[in-house]
Parts: sequence; C-alpha cells; structure tokens
Amino acid sequence: MAAPGEKSFCVLEYHTSKSVVTVQRAFRAKYAKDPPTDKTIRAWYKQFTETGCLCKQKSSGRPLTAEDDVERVRASFLHSPKKSTGTAAKELSMSKTTVWRVLRKRLVFKPYRIQMVQQLSDEDHRRRLDFCLQLQDLMSSDDHFLEKVQFSDEATIHVSGAVNHRNVRIWGSENPHAYVEHQRDSPKVNVVCAISSQKVYGPFFFAEETVTGMTYLDMLQLWLMPQLQNIPTFIFQQDGSPAHFHCEVRQYLNTVLPGRWIGRASGNDQPLMLWPPRSPDLTTCDFFLWGYLKSHVYTHKPRTLSDLKEAIREEVATIDREMLGRVYADFQRRLENCIQESGHHLPDIIFHS
Repeated sequence: MAAPGEKSFCVLEYHTSKSVVTVQRAFRAKYAKDPPTDKTIRAWYKQFTETGCLCKQKSSGRPLTAEDDVERVRASFLHSPKKSTGTAAKELSMSKTTVWRVLRKRLVFKPYRIQMVQQLSDEDHRRRLDFCLQLQDLMSSDDHFLEKVQFSDEATIHVSGAVNHRNVRIWGSENPHAYVEHQRDSPKVNVVCAISSQKVYGPFFFAEETVTGMTYLDMLQLWLMPQLQNIPTFIFQQDGSPAHFHCEVRQYLNTVLPGRWIGRASGNDQPLMLWPPRSPDLTTCDFFLWGYLKSHVYTHKPRTLSDLKEAIREEVATIDREMLGRVYADFQRRLENCIQESGHHLPDIIFHS
C-alpha cells in the first residue's frame, strides 16, 4: 500500500508532465522501488481533482435491506417467535443471512433459549411464596440473619463431563476438527458442600456410590456439624431429598439444632422453616455452586477420580468472600422476584440469551 507522500508525489508529477512513464521513472529514482501502475496513477489523479483529497474513500458497502422487508421480518417473528430463520427465509423469499441480519442488526432481536424447569403446582406456588415472605420477615427483624444461614447440598460429578454439542461453536478461519470423546458410565463422585456468606465448607466426598440417609447422617455428625459448631446460632439449610428426610437425620437435627434448621419435616419435627419443594432456584448450591464448579473443573481435563477430586478442591478454594457476597445478594434478589411472581418460576433469572 502506497504511503500518502508517495501518492502526492505521483499526482504532482503527473499534473506537471501528463506522462505516466515520466511519473514512474521519477518514482523509481526517488523511492528506489517499483512504481505504481499507470491505472493507479491515473486513479489517484482523478480522485484528487474531483475531491481534493487522496484519503482512502469509504466503500458503499452492502446495500441496506428495504424498510418494507424489515417490517415483514418483524411481523413474521412477532406472529410466530419460535420459528427458525430458515423457515422465515422460505416464507419471506429472502436469504437466511438477510433474515438473520435483520433480526440481529436492524430489529436488535436476541435468541432466547427455553430453559427446562421443574413443574410447579398451585400448592408449590403457595409454599414458595410463604417461604420467601417468612424469610424476609426474619431478615427484617435481624439484619444479620442471612449471614447465619448455612446452605448445603450434594451433587454427582462425573470424570467425563457432559458437553452440549448442539450449542458449542468454534469460530476460526479454518476447521480445527475439534471433537470431544464421551465416555459412557464414566466414574463419578458424590460430593457435598455447605456455603455461608464467609466461606465454602468442603468438599466432602462420599465413599459410597449412593447417598443414603445413614451415610448422609454420618457426614453431618462426623464432618459438617463439628465445623459449624463454632458459629454462634447458625441456621442449617437442606432441601427435601430422601436422604435428608430420613427419620434419623431429622431426629439428629431436632436434637442438636432445635428450631435452627430449614428443610422438609413432618410430625413432631422442630425446624425453623419448611423448605419449599422443587425450588433449586432458591438455594445457593444449586443456582451457583454446582454450575460454577462444573464449568471450571473440566478445564483441568481430569482422567481419574483422583484427578477429579483434586480439581474440585482447587476450584472450591478459588471461591472467596467477595464472590460469596455477590451470591448472597443474588439470593436476596431471588427472594424478591419470587414474591413478585407469587411463588412461580423466576422469569427474569431463568430466561436469558
């Protein structure tokens, strides 16, 4: 690409001599390199005489889609927002690229994925709303109440992590021929953690392949509760899974934490609050911890259970107080949203592009 000074030199020489050959000889003598072609020299001269400038001109670019066509695309997707761009292109006699460009660039539409959530009954809505209102009342009467709540949960994590190949794209100038090997029935580990506003307790790995009421009780008695006993008046939370609802687990919590645990209960149990069923969107372990760990653990590319456990330990250690502060703030926002939605699903949270 010619420098601005080289262009100016060619234009001045051509204006004086009116000879392309003379310009090329002078250019070679001055700059000691091959001169521009005669077509280029004439183009520069014409541009200068017409515009008074040798700056690079903006190209006209791709012609804009007509406003009528933009409105046709808008009407099509407002009428049927779930249709594909391919279907719309056939209906409107446009290219798929044009439809996509109008949606993203002109109409500023975004593709939203449908989220899979558990079905909630009217009774579930009532229980979720009651839980959120009761918890907000406790938080209003005690500014430090939420800091006392210790959320807990367990999850199963496989050595071979699941990858959604339908939504994975690799952009580049050449095909990287990337692939992911999926191992059926890969080794797995059952892990439990507890989250407070200050730290994450764990991970604790169950030796058993299945978490039963008794193995869960052993974990509480021998590992988790001894760590939490140093926290004055802490509140323990667990969801309503079968292992948590085991009669001996509830008897243990009634004995060591009467009126200080949240979970599924019955009969003469003494929980502080009842946990609303089918509400993973209201527990920090489900809406934050497990997703965070799985998105980071597999970057370590574990090949054995030992590798997997070490990767989980390393990633848990990266969760600091600042991150937990944001998690607990998000939890409060979820309570408010749940109340606004009368216990229904939280659309502002689960529906995102």
